Parts: sequence; structure tokens; C-alpha cells
Amino acid sequence: MAKLDIAGCDYLRMSLPTERPWADWQAIFLAEALAEQQAGRKWTSRWLYGYYGPMLEHMFGGVGAQGTLLQFSGEAADRYFMKAYSGGGHVSRVDWQVTMPMGPKQWEYIEAAYHESEGKPKTRGKNVEPQMSIRPSGARMVTFGSRTSEVYGRIYDKERESGKEVYAGCIRWEVEYHNKRAGDICDYLSRREHYRSDSALVVREQFAQWGVTRQWDERVAFEAPPVAARGRTFESREAWIATQVSKTLRYLVENGREKEAAAALLTAFDRISVDDNRMQQLSKLLRLCILEGV
Repeated sequence: MAKLDIAGCDYLRMSLPTERPWADWQAIFLAEALAEQQAGRKWTSRWLYGYYGPMLEHMFGGVGAQGTLLQFSGEAADRYFMKAYSGGGHVSRVDWQVTMPMGPKQWEYIEAAYHESEGKPKTRGKNVEPQMSIRPSGARMVTFGSRTSEVYGRIYDKERESGKEVYAGCIRWEVEYHNKRAGDICDYLSRREHYRSDSALVVREQFAQWGVTRQWDERVAFEAPPVAARGRTFESREAWIATQVSKTLRYLVENGREKEAAAALLTAFDRISVDDNRMQQLSKLLRLCILEGV
């Protein structure tokens, strides 16, 4: 079974002007290094960008003439983002991602995203052209912008890229920010009470600027696993989605987030025309959610 939708920080590299912060991080790196040793992985100390310190599988921390450097990737980035950024400093790069289970034909989904962006009407100024590529792992990827620009995006087959069964059927949306844009995004999200869900909105809005949101917006239940393609009629599929939506709404209500639940429903209705067939579907889903006890 694929992971549920996840969102958060996937990479963080930042520097601090003095060596003092390293004293607070040494114990954390030591604990992580011991955990890696117990798991059978090796780590070492090395130089990176003029800083010297421990290099772990997903973490680096070190000191140099310019102060302290911290770098995290994957789960470590998500785990330590708040602590690292709360200490201040300059963020040179940060990646935010949303991973969605989409079913067995990820390549069709990625190609659809590519053609959707390619067909976006041109505007005055610089227009970002999408690029399609195939990774060495066989994973298809659509990229937006360049690695040297302040904002760079990619949509790719996470299952093939990672080779991990836990990502079966998953697509990853990822945005890489550099320098000032990286600092601005970190500053905004670090102040948010629910930074994980807010980071998903940041990623979604960035891809909207590139003309790619249709596949994202068609997902009714953001935290629901993918619907099985076989063995369900349209009516049973609709009822199944409603049960997933009701769980999400109930979770929000039970955790004192009634305003978010109400805002999500109002936004959904507001963005769809009364004559659109999706309005009827959404109305049916809402009725079914009410029957579920939300």
C-alpha cells in the first residue's frame, strides 16, 4: 500500500555567521551518527564548502572561517527544519515537496502535467518552458526553470526514483528555492501554526504559476489513498471518496480546526461554476459526508 499524501521540507542548507550554534548541534549529530552505525551505515568527517564536520547519510554540520554550516535532506530536513531555522542565519537553498499516491500509471500523469504546462497561454515577460526527461532509474520527470534560477520545480515518479515499495504509485511535486526566495519562504512557513499543510499550498501555488494544477485539484481527498481502478462503480467510488473526505473533516473538527474545514468546503464551492458537473458531484459528496457524521 502506498504512503498517504505527505508534505514538508525535503532539503535545507543554511549558514550562520559564528561557530557558537555548533555547540547546540553537536549532541544531535552524535546521536544521529550512533543511530547510523547501529543500522550498519558508515559516516565520516569531511570538508564541505569550506566547513569541516560530520557527514551522515542525510545530514552535514560543520564549522569554518565563515561560521557554521548546516545541511539536511529527506526526512532529516523535515525533522530539523524548525529547529535549524529558528536560530536565524542565511538559507542558500530549501526544497519543499508534496508526495501523492496516484496509482500504477505515473508516467501518464506526468506527461499530462507536461502537456498542460506546455499549453499554458504565453504572457509578457519570461515564460518558463517545461522540460521532459527520463532519469537513469527509468523515472519520468518534468522540470520547470533551471537549477541556477531562484525557483526550480519538478514533478517525477517517486516510486522509480527511490526504488522503495512504500512509494508505490506515488508522484512527487517538488520546488527548489535559492537565496532570497529561499529565505522568504522559510520565514513565512516557520511562522505558520500548521506549516505542513501550508507548505503544500505554497508548492501548489508555485506550480499554478507554471500552469500545472489540474491533476492536483482533481484530487478530492488530499489525505486519501488512491482509489482502486477496478471493482468499483462510479457510485461506489463516489461513496468511498466521501468516507475519506469525512475522516479528514472529522479530524480537523476534533482538533479545533473547524474554520479550516469550513474554508476548504467554501473554497471548493466558490471555485466551481454552478453549471459545472463537478458542482453536482461535490454536492453529493457533501451530503454523503454529512451522513457519515461530520
